[in-house]
Amino acid sequence: MKTFKLLLILSYWGLISSLSAQTPDLYIRTGFRKFEQGDTAGSFLYLNKAILLDPQSPKGWLERGRLYSYANNLQSAFRDLDTAILKDPKYSPTYLLRAHLYEKMGQQELAVRDISRYILANPRDIDGYTYKMNLWVALNSDRSVLLTADDLVNNNTDLGVAWKIRAQLREKYKDPIGAISDYDKALTLLKNDSICLHRLSILCFESGDMKNTVLASTSFLNLYPNHADLWFNLSEAQASLQDTLGSLNTLRKAVRIFPGDALLWFTKGYYELIKGDWNVAVQDFSTTILLNFEEKNLAHFNRGLALLYLKKHQEACADFTIASTGTPAVTEASEYLLKYCK
Repeated sequence: MKTFKLLLILSYWGLISSLSAQTPDLYIRTGFRKFEQGDTAGSFLYLNKAILLDPQSPKGWLERGRLYSYANNLQSAFRDLDTAILKDPKYSPTYLLRAHLYEKMGQQELAVRDISRYILANPRDIDGYTYKMNLWVALNSDRSVLLTADDLVNNNTDLGVAWKIRAQLREKYKDPIGAISDYDKALTLLKNDSICLHRLSILCFESGDMKNTVLASTSFLNLYPNHADLWFNLSEAQASLQDTLGSLNTLRKAVRIFPGDALLWFTKGYYELIKGDWNVAVQDFSTTILLNFEEKNLAHFNRGLALLYLKKHQEACADFTIASTGTPAVTEASEYLLKYCK
């Protein structure tokens, strides 16, 4: 019987100890719930209880500091955060909150110091790096932004989002070669990420790398076809690689998706003209003109060429006349008028 009572007492004591161990967190949660309900006095009462129960733990001080910050009492918030750091200098959430408070006060340099301490303890927290980069942007330090991005990648080489973030920054700061390299690396980890594929295809095109433009644009358009600019870029890249038929097939797909895009119709007409499908070229240039293409006179001239090849001289000359007298005029149209329309 005595043994049973002893076991019962020990069991009861274990339960009490377990509940006591949970009480600070329970007080903290209750305090914030009270704050959300508008009971500010009650919320601080519970946070004070959490601290009194375990004054050596930094968490209670941190959370009361957070509560003070919500109540716009920054002086008290800083005091509690400083105390939390004294209790445990390695408790990193304190530095994160204090960084935000420093930023709120316009002290970005101190915010950078604290977020750097936080990142040292949490090198896998992507949000910490992006927050630090935003602080450097506010301080107009482009070099520090990029150095922080380097730290992000070096500490997270297995995370595609890290490479993606640095790629976007390199692109922003006029380093297209570095951006292409990072987007390419990001895609090995993120696979068919739409932003990486889109930006990679654009940068490759702008840098003159037509082979990789074809690869990236094809991958992107197979998944996300509703981008007229990339269909055009793909066709131009294919043409530059002497793949006229591939370029033409790309444009044929594109005009089915974007029947109202005059540039796509004009470009398709141009390649149909080169290929020798003059009737189709005439139709394409006619569609281009109906869609009020910006360079309508050039469309008239090209249609005139197709009509000329079809031996429709009268219609061809009418187009050459429009092209030679429009604004801006097509110089070659006047030459064709003299040669074929006397």
